[in-house]
Amino acid sequence: MKAASRSILFSVLPLLFASAVHASICSTKGIPLVRDINALSQSNYGRGGLSHITVAGSLLHGLKEVEVWLQTFAPGTRTPIHRHSCEEVFVVLKGSGTLFIAESSHEKYPGKPQEFIYEDWSMPHTAAKLKFPYDWDEKCFHSPKDEL
Repeated sequence: MKAASRSILFSVLPLLFASAVHASICSTKGIPLVRDINALSQSNYGRGGLSHITVAGSLLHGLKEVEVWLQTFAPGTRTPIHRHSCEEVFVVLKGSGTLFIAESSHEKYPGKPQEFIYEDWSMPHTAAKLKFPYDWDEKCFHSPKDEL
């Protein structure tokens, strides 16, 4: 392949990926490995003080076990009490917060939560009801079909 042909091919490929990404927010195919976070859709889902971007997600991009979010909370903002059926990793770049984790949340009467102290977010995860899909998943969530 000539150098000019390769140059055109590599120039066109990003456009193909970009058109696939913009074709559907819930698209699972054609998602490039490296993306510009500034170009991704963000929302506050009706909650003042929240900015949420799903960088990569199970419902949004077809991932099986991992979701990567970029969330920004204004001072004094909190999430409603909730829990997830997966592990979570928090990286606090600035400010502080409180995270409550139940030792045995899968049991009928879970024990006292373990507390990671940053500041007060008030209620522990153990008082939560599982919410799925979460607000940012609802636009891409389709009920699973029974397969017989």
